[in-house]
This record gives sequence, C-alpha cells and structure tokens, in this order.
Amino acid sequence: TDEYGYSTSLDFSLEVVDVNYAPTAGTLEDAWVNEGETLTLTLPADLFHDSDAGDELIVGISDADDYQLPDFFAFDENTGTLTVSPGWTDAGEYEVLVTAMDSAGEIVSTGFTVSVFDVRLNIHVTGHADDPNEAWSLFADDDGLLHITRNGVDEIAPVSLDEVQSVTLDTGDGDDT
Repeated sequence: TDEYGYSTSLDFSLEVVDVNYAPTAGTLEDAWVNEGETLTLTLPADLFHDSDAGDELIVGISDADDYQLPDFFAFDENTGTLTVSPGWTDAGEYEVLVTAMDSAGEIVSTGFTVSVFDVRLNIHVTGHADDPNEAWSLFADDDGLLHITRNGVDEIAPVSLDEVQSVTLDTGDGDDT
C-alpha cells in the first residue's frame, strides 16, 4: 500500500534450479616399485569431494595424456585399489592421472608419479687363470635359472635370467668375457 491507500499484487512462479558444483580433488604422494615386485595403492576415501547431495563419482586412471597406462597397471574401481606389477624391462617414470566425474559430467583430476626401478643384476665374477684347480662356468638350466659355478658347485644362488642384465667373467689374466 502506498501513501494514498492504493495497493497492487502480482502472482508469479519462481523455479529454483539446482546448480551442480564440480567435485574437488586432494593430492597423492609419488610412489615407487622395483621391477619384478608389486605395488598396491588404495586411493584415500577422501581424495575426491563433491558438495552436491546425491552425486556419485566415477573414478578412473590414465596416463598424464589421458591414455591407457601400460598393462602392468590395474585399477579396481570398486575398491579404489591400484596395483602396479612391472616386469623386468619396465623401468621408468609413469605419470598417473586419477580422474573423478560427477553425475553432471563435471571432471576433476589429480596426479602422481610411479617410479619403476631397474634392479636387474650386473654380475662380475673374478677367477684365477693361474690356478689350475679352479674351473669356472656359467649356464642356464631348463627352468631359466643362471648358474655360476666353480669346480662344479654354485658360487651364488641361481638367479632367474630375467633378473640379470649382464655377466662378466674375469679370469684374472685381463681377458674379460
């Protein structure tokens, strides 16, 4: 009502539209594993947060360029567990991107590095060429194990050929083979 006693009214509808907010991401520490071993990482439950009620997040992994990681990376979406099981030729740095998408398609990512260390053996065996009582040999058996023997007896525990990068036999006379 105004100062003259007149008033007016208006009916209208107001529709309140729910606005979607993008999820947010925390950070992950870099990790490492040796070739031939297994690394198991479970993503923290609070790594991603979505303030929208009822939004479910779909989590996945890729490399930093959004491509599939090598086959020795396995991710279980149900448990949030990443398993890295590199072979003996997989040494290197791998950039891992962990991405969450909400029900409206909003995406957030966080990344970390998995370092795979080359731990293959470089074996150097020194014998004595001037000792006729020493007979050194090396051979691989049918199970793929390398044996280094002196006088027919293993000098070291047999190792898988996959674990060996190089073997040098030094006869002591300066003629390494």
